Amino acid sequence: MRCRKCGGDLDGKEIKCPSCGSPVAARIDGMMKTSTILISAEDTAGVYRSMQDVPEPLRKKLLRSRS
Repeated sequence: MRCRKCGGDLDGKEIKCPSCGSPVAARIDGMMKTSTILISAEDTAGVYRSMQDVPEPLRKKLLRSRS
């Protein structure tokens, strides 16, 4: 890993660069993606986390409207 400011070598455990003293950003080991689907149609309204959570009749109506 390299320091963003000076390009110095880092072993990944420092909080500051040993060369320039610049703070080292925390390392990110993964990514988490989330979705929120808000549907308001006729007399139905709901918030869902994925298309699989949307009730079947409403999902079909949504897919038809997108086509």
